[in-house]
Amino acid sequence: MAREGMQTRAKNAEAHPGNVLKTTTAPRRTSAQVKADKKAAAEVKEKADQAQQTRLREIARLEAASKGAHVEFSSTE
Repeated sequence: MAREGMQTRAKNAEAHPGNVLKTTTAPRRTSAQVKADKKAAAEVKEKADQAQQTRLREIARLEAASKGAHVEFSSTE
C-alpha cells in the first residue's frame, strides 16, 4: 500500500544521511592545542589589561595636571 506525499527514492533507501555531517565537521583539538590556545589568549588579555592600566594612569595624570596637582604613580601595580 503506497503512502501519499513524500517518498524515499530507491537509491537513498540504504544511504546513511548522517555521514554527510561527519565529513564536513572540523576535527577536534588535542588537549595540548587547547592549552596552547588558552595560554595565547591569556597572554593577549594580560597585554590588553596592561595597556588599559597605562591609559588610565595617563588620564589620571592629565586630570591631576589640569587641577594643578602633581601626582606620581607607581609602575608596579
